[in-house]
Amino acid sequence: MLSKLAEKGVPSAESRAVSLFKKSIALDGSTAEPHYQIGNLALLRGNAQEALQYFETAARLEPNRSKIHHALARTYVRLGRNEEASREQSIFLALKAKEDKSNPRFTILMRMEGR
Repeated sequence: MLSKLAEKGVPSAESRAVSLFKKSIALDGSTAEPHYQIGNLALLRGNAQEALQYFETAARLEPNRSKIHHALARTYVRLGRNEEASREQSIFLALKAKEDKSNPRFTILMRMEGR
C-alpha cells in the first residue's frame, strides 16, 4: 500500500517506503524485491542511473524474475543504451513465457481454446 502511494508521487509515502526497503536490505540483502522496489521508485522520479544500480542488484539476486528484466530494459532505454535494452527485453519475454506456461490459469485457458 505504501509503495503504491509512493508510485503516485506522495512525497512522505515515498521517503517512508524507501526507508523501509533500505531497512529490509540491511536486515537481509539477499532478497531482490526491496532492490527492485527502490529502483522502481527511482525510475518514476526520473533517476534512471540510480534505478539501474538497484535493478542490476535485483537481477543478480534473482535472475529468473521477468519483472526485473523488464525494469532493466525500460531503464536502459531511458539511458539510451539500446543494445542492452534489447537484450533485457529478450530475457524478459523468455522468462515471461515460462511464467505464463507454469501458471495454472494459463493451462486452463489453453485447454479451453483447444491448444
